[in-house]
Amino acid sequence: MILVRTVFQVKWGKMDEVLAGMAQMRAITDAMGMGNVRVITDLSGPMFTLVQEREVESIEQSQQQMQALFRNPEWQAMSARMPDLFESGRTEFYNIHDV
Repeated sequence: MILVRTVFQVKWGKMDEVLAGMAQMRAITDAMGMGNVRVITDLSGPMFTLVQEREVESIEQSQQQMQALFRNPEWQAMSARMPDLFESGRTEFYNIHDV
């Protein structure tokens, strides 16, 4: 199992707008069967950090899901506003171990 974390640095004063957009995007990802996406925000560390987390079976599954999402017209319309809301972002992949 792989944990996919997408980490965003949100622009000053834009977190409420981003969270509202994430709620709308969640409806799209749920309808596409992308599984439970968890959204978390910072309590320490760099200010205005937002993280989306989801679990997938493989990196290939994650890539297939993202390609399908990028083709979705509703998602395209929502994401067109995003460059005005974020400073930067990155995606991280982690192995999940049952130890």
